[in-house]
Amino acid sequence: KRWGKAPPCPFKEAEKAVKPFPTMYCNEIKRKNLLQKPKKLMEMLAPLDNTSMDAFKNYVLPIWKAANVPYTDMAPYNESFVRWYYRLVKLEHAFCFEAERYKLKAPNGREYNSLLFAGTVDLAHDLDLFRQAIGAEQLSLYGASYGTSVASVYASIFPHLTFRLVMDGVVNPAPDVTLRAASSARGIESVWDGLVQDCETSVVRNMAPEEVCPAAPSVATKTMKVLMGSNKTKAAQLLRLVQISVFKYQELFAPLAMACVEQFYSGTEVYGCNETFKLLDKLESYDTNRSEANESDHFEIGIQSLVMGTDSAGRLNEEEFITWWKATKDGDPIGVKWATTWIIAMGTWPAYARPVPPVGDPALRAVIIGNLHDPNTAYENAQHMKKAFPEGYLVTWQGYGHCLKVTKHATPLWRAYNEAKKNQTLPQYTNAVAKYACMSKILSYLDTGKGVQDGHTCLLPEPIPMGKAAVKALQPDDDKDDDDGDDSSGSGDSSDNSSNSSGNSGNNSS
Repeated sequence: KRWGKAPPCPFKEAEKAVKPFPTMYCNEIKRKNLLQKPKKLMEMLAPLDNTSMDAFKNYVLPIWKAANVPYTDMAPYNESFVRWYYRLVKLEHAFCFEAERYKLKAPNGREYNSLLFAGTVDLAHDLDLFRQAIGAEQLSLYGASYGTSVASVYASIFPHLTFRLVMDGVVNPAPDVTLRAASSARGIESVWDGLVQDCETSVVRNMAPEEVCPAAPSVATKTMKVLMGSNKTKAAQLLRLVQISVFKYQELFAPLAMACVEQFYSGTEVYGCNETFKLLDKLESYDTNRSEANESDHFEIGIQSLVMGTDSAGRLNEEEFITWWKATKDGDPIGVKWATTWIIAMGTWPAYARPVPPVGDPALRAVIIGNLHDPNTAYENAQHMKKAFPEGYLVTWQGYGHCLKVTKHATPLWRAYNEAKKNQTLPQYTNAVAKYACMSKILSYLDTGKGVQDGHTCLLPEPIPMGKAAVKALQPDDDKDDDDGDDSSGSGDSSDNSSNSSGNSGNNSS
């Protein structure tokens, strides 16, 4: 539904049309009507824990409705909730892997499960078939988010066929379930730490009272006292708000989150907080409706589970998962919900792993881009990838959001710059301008192979404003789009899962 209907495959084998790869989705529990057979479902999920149907009502149904661990009553910090979430996804994956729609017959009559051939190594070989089909001597690859896995694996298997290589928002290159899950948690924590720092530095920046962040000082301590406090309703509201602030629209939601941190901690009303939860109610209603309307992939992690589960070694049984969850909850309390989704997605995939090879090449001059505050892919991943391509260039962006990306506001920014240049006035150097300038260096490298220096940092002109003045200036718009943030869906659909390739013949890259 999201990507539209695929056209017919134009290729033939043994005079028969090659069937397209089956659309990947996991919704077997619903297809088998097991929600209408709760006793049978509970027996499949946990026969040892099936002494009462209370668990079906209290845990299974809320998780199913939310398509994840819900925020209600601080469920992400509740061991019973995360156990049942693990069990539900594991059962869904088991049914999904055995679904008949993924079993294809070859011309020789043998039957294959197509889900065994959907890893990144397979995609790298498909890319090389594409290179051959277009008659290119080499490919230039620009990979963003998961696309960095595709680009790095292709360049490692086919270094002599790789011309220019850019990786933006690097997925942890270590093909291990627990390492990748830990990296997911640290990405979330890095964004939250950045927002906390922006809040606290406002106290010492000689700002007007309305520009000072109300939650400063000791923002992190206040936040944790609310999250771990006895009022679970307020704790759940704040956790939801913090998660949105981290994942999407940092400039919109972070000032509101800081207002609520102070209000919930002190008990004194802070401007902007009460209005925030009217907006949150709308967002939660939208998320619920979207989950209920999603007929194709209930937990919205089907493709991610398939690909990352295939690529990553390691599977976790329930007790190993709970041990990991407890440690992560204590060490990365803001990132644990996101990381829980990812470790369950990868760690319960039923097929044996086909891990990607160690990525890297000693000679390729890859450009690796890392955001200091990237919720989806931790900055440390970029550092690790640079070690794998030692002759490459590490570019750091100090800003917020998943990947550097090409901002959709580039054209008006460029016009404003040219207008200032024409009028011989100093251009306004905003965060958006800084991001555009950084991205222009990357695009120039793809075109010319020049213009990037190893260790270059694209500077953020100013911290995100967090005070009352910032809240007053906000004009929430449900239709607003922003290039600096990503959806907080547990599926990881917020990731820009792309790897753009262009053919190159000789020295000319297109």
